[in-house]
Amino acid sequence: MVAKMVGTHLKIDEGAKRWCVVSNGYSGHSYKYSDIVSFELLEGVGKQTLGTTLMGAGTAIRALMGGASNLDLMRQASLEERNRNECSSLRVKIVLNNLQSPTVYIDFIKSQCSKSSNTYRAAFNNAQQCLSALQVMKNIADSDKAQATSVPVPPVQATPAPLVAVSVADELLKLKSLLDSGVLTADEFNNLKEELLKHKRPISILKDSPKLNEARDPGAIWDPQMGKAIKAVMDTGIASASDLQRYLDIGYPRAERLIEVMEQLGIVGPQTFNSSKPRDILMNEKRALNILWDALDQQIALEERAQREVE
Repeated sequence: MVAKMVGTHLKIDEGAKRWCVVSNGYSGHSYKYSDIVSFELLEGVGKQTLGTTLMGAGTAIRALMGGASNLDLMRQASLEERNRNECSSLRVKIVLNNLQSPTVYIDFIKSQCSKSSNTYRAAFNNAQQCLSALQVMKNIADSDKAQATSVPVPPVQATPAPLVAVSVADELLKLKSLLDSGVLTADEFNNLKEELLKHKRPISILKDSPKLNEARDPGAIWDPQMGKAIKAVMDTGIASASDLQRYLDIGYPRAERLIEVMEQLGIVGPQTFNSSKPRDILMNEKRALNILWDALDQQIALEERAQREVE
């Protein structure tokens, strides 16, 4: 099978399950999908020159002595704002299961540029494509490894696992995570907490919903960042793991999982493998949060039923 390019920096041979970094048109060393351990996007902000740094130091000294002018302070503030809007480097770091080459970098920006420039936007889109491709390759490698290590066993009579009652403390922690993520207001949290402490049993937030049954991992909706993630996608109008990683300041795998759960709940559409186009957003924020609430309520309902059977 002919290898295909992802963006301008990554070449993938799907038949051989191998990949390599392309730099200045030349292909580097070839690695297996299974060599990928982890990866992350690294971005360097703009830096001051020596002259401007010394100017800033002088301004600070004069400020301490009471002699800094408004013009000096305005210059310093303008310089700091310009540095925040500039990027000095943009690269993807890939950690490998390879002693000879434990770390590989894919560089997209090596010199300072404005974040509003076409250069930065093109580089960021290329980086996003590479991150998505790396995640797909790692998923394939993990799946292959799981299949290779699985041992078939003869069917046996299944024994139901003992049910464990959900404690009030666990429910309080879940309600607190919903408050922290913005899903519940302070008044809603206090009302639910009082009801929980009064009846000494789990409580229901909303009516039952089949949405949770469509998700592969219902427990993922308890991520404290889930509510903020939905709000971030709706506020920015962009549903991508790399944007979510930067917006929430979390790791890329966690951001990717949050986006996947949104897809499973029908909030966003699927991601094309070799496309820089973000996922489609399929609904507004109010409807998306209602679906999340329904899923949370379905999970609580399952735990209520488990507790009743124990009692």
